Amino acid sequence: RYLSLKRRRMQHLDSLLWEASSGPGVCFCRHLGFYADLWSRRLSTLADRIGILAGHGRLPVCFAAEARKQGLEAVAIELAPGADPELATLVEHLYPVSMGCWQEVIDTLHELQVRELYLLGKVDKRFLFSGAQMDARFLRLVASLPERNDDSVILAFVADLEREGFAIGDQRYLLCDL
Repeated sequence: RYLSLKRRRMQHLDSLLWEASSGPGVCFCRHLGFYADLWSRRLSTLADRIGILAGHGRLPVCFAAEARKQGLEAVAIELAPGADPELATLVEHLYPVSMGCWQEVIDTLHELQVRELYLLGKVDKRFLFSGAQMDARFLRLVASLPERNDDSVILAFVADLEREGFAIGDQRYLLCDL
């Protein structure tokens, strides 16, 4: 199910890129079996800034460092307490907002005029079901999950972000070397 959704999205992006390009000169490269993220590169030129929803680990830091090298303005929301402190030195703004305060996450992203988002780092899904502080929007999302596996959880949150008008970028966009 997840792969068919991914394939449909890639076909849709292909058609959009084809229509937006000057025609048959567009070259699609393959990387790990999927198209190179040309769509994200295109969005970066349109976005005021890119957003990082940061969990634990070095991935958000590596991404933010590469964004800075590329001259992109990045802002980050720290979803899990204890994210790498180096991230704050690499982004324009870092906001610690609990994953359970999902409406605040959405509102912060809108206030910052973020249109393109990257989900990076680990957010332990046990947090989702632990009874930590959660707002009404978060509880509705969790209650709507058909299953409580990784795919269902991430797809529900990604779908909610997309309904709010955010484009979710491919992590490989700035991390080709990993």
